[in-house]
Amino acid sequence: MFDRHTGAAPGFGIGLFLARDLAVTLGGRLSLTGRRPATFPLLVPVRQEEAGPAGGG
Repeated sequence: MFDRHTGAAPGFGIGLFLARDLAVTLGGRLSLTGRRPATFPLLVPVRQEEAGPAGGG
């Protein structure tokens, strides 16, 4: 399902492949949870930056 497809079949392409590749690169995941309608939850970890000194000086 998340494989890269090339060909003439309509509805197939590289969209899900690229979305999954991006999710994995960011440390997350893309999965399929439904068939009709198809749903693809995208889970990506969020990193909070450490707060710096207030006011800058």
